[in-house]
Amino acid sequence: NPCGTVISSAAALAAGQCVSIPDVKGMADGVSVVLSGRVVTGLFGGAFYIEESNRASGIRVQTTGAPPLQGAAVDVAGTVGTSAGGERFVQESLVTTH
Repeated sequence: NPCGTVISSAAALAAGQCVSIPDVKGMADGVSVVLSGRVVTGLFGGAFYIEESNRASGIRVQTTGAPPLQGAAVDVAGTVGTSAGGERFVQESLVTTH
């Protein structure tokens, strides 16, 4: 199970499929997803990056709030999107730090 311990928001879970980062990159824009127990590996204005525990795959998370600290373990619920430059990302609706 790629979710492990799942975020506490029942609404986010009901709306999203619990998936891996490579799975997210293959999904259509607008699909709701949940990524649980991922590590924050980079911080940028309005976004942060998370990676799988084996570091084999990472993805950008667009955020409107304050990003979590680099190195933190997080659960992210949101929708899949594609930037104008073709980069896949998750538009967060909820981020929980462990």
